[in-house]
Amino acid sequence: MEKQTGFRGKGKEQKTGVTGIWHRILMGVCCCLLLGVCLCRTVQAEPLSVDKEDGEYAIDVSMTGGSGKATVVSPTVFLVKDGNAYAKLQWSSSNYDYMIVDGEKILNENTNENGYSTFTIPVTAFDSEMSVIADTTAMGTPHEIAYALTFYADSIESKGALPQEAAKRVLVVAAIIIVGGGILNHFVAKRRNRDYTPHKKTGK
Repeated sequence: MEKQTGFRGKGKEQKTGVTGIWHRILMGVCCCLLLGVCLCRTVQAEPLSVDKEDGEYAIDVSMTGGSGKATVVSPTVFLVKDGNAYAKLQWSSSNYDYMIVDGEKILNENTNENGYSTFTIPVTAFDSEMSVIADTTAMGTPHEIAYALTFYADSIESKGALPQEAAKRVLVVAAIIIVGGGILNHFVAKRRNRDYTPHKKTGK
């Protein structure tokens, strides 16, 4: 009986050991799956919250970094979406294909091969440097370059302050002047022709 009892105890220990191994394997698989989910999750930068109505505005921006050859348009478009701050940056080059802001990768919105690279990025800081990375293909091989952007909160104003909007107004005014001048010239010429047309003498 004692031998039989000893045999049963040994089998129980073996069963417990196998269960422990499977438990550790299962825990390891779960940890790997969780790690994979965390690595695959899309990283999104957190934009600042602003006390403004949703819409488009203008904001001054300065940039440092790189070789100093590339620039961004300033003032640039300042977007408020759901109370959050974004900026639509237009570069002086068409060679930038993506930007990285706080780990979030943002692709170039301008699909025109000869158009300037344009990105809508979250604004994560006002009146202090905001670190970003921009990838350029200008040197043949893609190359990431570090830049620092500064957005000035006290410069936020209506969209009409943007260079693009000012150019549109100039074109509209020019078109009105041209059309108005053409119409005026038509009536002046018509009046002159009427005034200087010789009258036929009537016979008696």
